[in-house]
Amino acid sequence: MDRNLSILKYILYIAIIFLVSGCPSPTATVTVVPIIPTMVSIPGGTFDNGTSNVTISILHMSKYTITQAQYQSVMGTNPSHFTGNTLRPVESVSWYNALVFCNTLSIDQGLTPVYTISGSTNPNTWGTVPTNDNTTWDAAIMNTSANGYRLPTESEYMWAAMGGLRRRAILS
Repeated sequence: MDRNLSILKYILYIAIIFLVSGCPSPTATVTVVPIIPTMVSIPGGTFDNGTSNVTISILHMSKYTITQAQYQSVMGTNPSHFTGNTLRPVESVSWYNALVFCNTLSIDQGLTPVYTISGSTNPNTWGTVPTNDNTTWDAAIMNTSANGYRLPTESEYMWAAMGGLRRRAILS
C-alpha cells in the first residue's frame, strides 16, 4: 500500500512538472509543484474583530494560495482566466467549486472530508457544480471534527492574516 502511494505521488509530481513547464528541453530548469498545500501552524488566541471578541483554536492553513497547477491536478480542469503560468493562484473559483476541491483533495489524501451535501461527503454524488445560488449546496454541513481540508472561517482568516499571537503576517 505504501509503495503504491509513493509511486502515485511520484507520478503526480511528474504530471505536474509537465503541466507547469511543458516538455522540458535538456537544459531547462523544471519546477516541481507539490499537490499538497504547504501548511503552517497558527496558534490559537482571542482578538477583537470589530464587533466582539473571537477565540480561535490552533489551526493549520495553507501558507500560499492554491495554484492553478494544484487545482488542476486535483480537479482535472483550470477555471482561471489568467492562464499561461500555472504557478499563479487559481481564480474564477466559486465557493461551490472550493467545497468540491477540498473534499476531493481530502479523499485523494486519505483524510475524512469536511463538507456534506445531501447526506454525502463524496463530491461525485453531488451533481454538477451550480453556477447560481443553490439552496441544496448552500445547506452544506461542515464537520468540524473531520481531519480533511476545508476553507477557513472568516474569523480564522482574519486571525491568520493578522499573524495570530505574533501579530505579523503568517500567510503570503
